[in-house]
Amino acid sequence: MRYFFGFILLIIAVSYFSCRVVTYVDKRSVDGKTVIRERGRYLIMNDDSIPVGKWTKYNSRGKPQIKAKYKIQNGSWLCHGRVKEYFPSGNIWKTYKASYGKIVGYQVTYDDSSRKVSCLHFDRGTLPNGRAIYYYPNGKIKEEGTYGDRAAICSLDSIAKKITILDSVPSYYSSKVGVWKEYYNNGQLRSYGEYLRCIKYDNYIPNYGNGKGPLKETTKVKIPVYIKNGVWTYCDSAGSPKETEEFVNGFSQGRKIIN
Repeated sequence: MRYFFGFILLIIAVSYFSCRVVTYVDKRSVDGKTVIRERGRYLIMNDDSIPVGKWTKYNSRGKPQIKAKYKIQNGSWLCHGRVKEYFPSGNIWKTYKASYGKIVGYQVTYDDSSRKVSCLHFDRGTLPNGRAIYYYPNGKIKEEGTYGDRAAICSLDSIAKKITILDSVPSYYSSKVGVWKEYYNNGQLRSYGEYLRCIKYDNYIPNYGNGKGPLKETTKVKIPVYIKNGVWTYCDSAGSPKETEEFVNGFSQGRKIIN
């Protein structure tokens, strides 16, 4: 037994002394000046280099591009922990928490003037799923509601006035679901109503030709359209309800003035 424990201690000692953490700095010259492109740490173990802890990547002007912690999973180097991404100017673009490359919790985005643009909830994915808030440049809320992850794709039949689910495979967009509210930039309520958990695509075909002949390319650009449902209410700039509009299967049944 004494020899067994001695063997274990020898393995631990060899493992310890064969590992070391080194600081990595990637520098390059831009317009005669030396700027850092990347900074972080590697764990050197048995001739293998494994990135550990905090890393910062910089753009060509030496401004931070992304700051994050990384971990290895199945051979991939993934963000894990608090992440900050930046505009080329060096101002923060977005902040969020990642779990092995997937966003968890709220992602907050800003414009290049450091004004908040949106606050979206993610549930271990790449698409918003949960609470969502969008802001005006003055800081007032522009729109708020809930996203449902991976909405179904549907089509609207304008003749039969019905909605059809085209595919059980979800789209690559989140859908607005439940009640959403829109506001004026003075903070007063502008409209509110409900969305169905599905989206349709409007196809836009860019004109790649010279306008005198057939298109050389017919690639369609798909734009997601959210489907309204039930009664929507519209308000004036003071927040007082003025009109209602009913939607059935995504089709408007007309507006009514509130007396």
